[in-house]
Amino acid sequence: MIEELLKEKKNCKIEIDRLKIALDKLTNENQSLKGELNSKHREYKDDDDADDDDDDDDDDDGGDDDSSSKIVPTGRVDRGADRGVTRESAGVDWQRALDQISQMELKLKEQSDTSGVRLRAAEAELAAANRQISDLRKLLADTQVNGDAMIDQLLSAPPSGFSAAAINSTTNNNVDFEINDMQKDQLTFMLISYKTRTEGIIKRLQEDKKLLQQQLQQLRNNIEQQQRNNNDNIQQMLSNKQLVEDALLERDKCLIREAHLKSELTRLQNVLDTQSRDVTLVKKNEISTLTSQHELQIEKLNDKITDLEGEIANLKNSNCTLERERSRLQEELAAILKNMVDEEGARRTSSEDLVLKLGSLERVRDEMGMKMGMMADKMEASEKEHQRTVRGLEEELNQVKARLQRTLNDLDLVIIERTKLVDECKGLREERDRMKDEKESALRRLSRQILILQQTMKTKDIEYASKMAAMEDEHRKMMLELNSHVSTNQRISIKLKEETDSIIKRLESSVSKLKSELTVERKRKMELMKLLRDSRDKNIETESKMASFSRHVRELEFKMAENSPRHHHNHHQHLHHNHHPHHRYHDCQLFKDRLNVMSDVANEGMKRRNDDDDDVVANESKLYD
Repeated sequence: MIEELLKEKKNCKIEIDRLKIALDKLTNENQSLKGELNSKHREYKDDDDADDDDDDDDDDDGGDDDSSSKIVPTGRVDRGADRGVTRESAGVDWQRALDQISQMELKLKEQSDTSGVRLRAAEAELAAANRQISDLRKLLADTQVNGDAMIDQLLSAPPSGFSAAAINSTTNNNVDFEINDMQKDQLTFMLISYKTRTEGIIKRLQEDKKLLQQQLQQLRNNIEQQQRNNNDNIQQMLSNKQLVEDALLERDKCLIREAHLKSELTRLQNVLDTQSRDVTLVKKNEISTLTSQHELQIEKLNDKITDLEGEIANLKNSNCTLERERSRLQEELAAILKNMVDEEGARRTSSEDLVLKLGSLERVRDEMGMKMGMMADKMEASEKEHQRTVRGLEEELNQVKARLQRTLNDLDLVIIERTKLVDECKGLREERDRMKDEKESALRRLSRQILILQQTMKTKDIEYASKMAAMEDEHRKMMLELNSHVSTNQRISIKLKEETDSIIKRLESSVSKLKSELTVERKRKMELMKLLRDSRDKNIETESKMASFSRHVRELEFKMAENSPRHHHNHHQHLHHNHHPHHRYHDCQLFKDRLNVMSDVANEGMKRRNDDDDDVVANESKLYD
């Protein structure tokens, strides 16, 4: 039992060391978390200052862009919408992070409350254990007092009656033997009662020990549960820290994305401004070149038309001349035909010349007709070509007008989109200012919450340290009490061992005396048994003699009964003469009765002695056990 108490003491010391190590770990982790919170707070402040500077620069750049921008593309609206979506997602993530931080605060508060309740329960269990230890001390003191009283009682009544004077007669021997049996029974009863009481005390101590072990195991389980809860709290804090870091990282990513989008927006705005300026210049140049080209083509076409009109007029003049010449030739031919009659003779003479001249005139006429047909075909082809060119120029002019109208419409749309984008930029700036204000308010709220958490953590650390110090003091006191209790138990156990050794020696001496007396009693018993057997043999012999004598007497009585009455006198004399044998028969009968009584008494005495011997043997076996 003392070794088990020492083992429990060592286990308690190991458990206290382990709890101290766990407490140091918790304090270190709390300090590291505080340092990380402070560093994150400083990073927030630095990021806010940097964001304020970037926002001011962006505002200046935005004013220049508004002043310098003229045309903004339609894709700017989609980018603005994406930017709004990213801002909304960043706001949602930030709100989620704030909700998680509030949940963390609630969980930490609940865990601190539960840990306080468990600590109070552990203190109550420790007080109950101290009370049980005090009760066990009282019980041990009572047990010690009872053991001392029992030892004094055993020492005050030593079994010395077994060495009495020698036994002279059978009756005196029986009385002394009964007195010795009573003393021996009393001694065995006292030993058995002391043994049962000690066994009951040991059993009770074992039960109390089991109960204390169960309570100690329960305390260890509670401590392990508290440590697991602390580990869970640490894991929860780490996970919450990871969530906060993820939220901060997401915030940084959103800020970086916002800055990147701002730079990309300014770059795209500049590019679009330059491209719009280039496009307007190119379109203006193209329109001017197209108008100049169209004007040149129109002038050329007008020149061609005038040339063609001149050619047509020339052809008409030539045709008129040819017609006039033809009419003239016809008139000449008519005149010639008219003069042919008159000049028939002359014509006959010059008929060949006239025929030749007429053939030449007909050839000239045919050639002129062919030329007129060719000129008419050329005129028709030139008119058709002129009409085609005029239609093509009209179509090109219509296309140019349509393109010009489309460009004007595009310019109107671009101007409308520019106004929309300017309004959207104003709205985005307002939203940025609003989000900046929300961020500042959230940071102020988070800083206040962090300060509150730091204060609560400090108070909890102080309370936990004070409670741990109080528990360590109580445990130290309890260990000192247990050490003193163990030392007293050791002294008591040494004293009990010495007293039990002395009692065992005394009991061994008394047992040896009892054994010697038992051997003497056994020898006497053997002698008495031998005498009993002899007396029984003598009784059997006397019984056989008495039986033969009774048969002889009955025969004599039978013979006397057969005598006649006349021999009454003789019979009377005979009876008077045989008076002495009749008295002998009566004496034999009395002696027989006495022998029977003596044999019964002897049998009862032997039976009782056998029973006593069996009891003695059983008690000796118990004592040996």
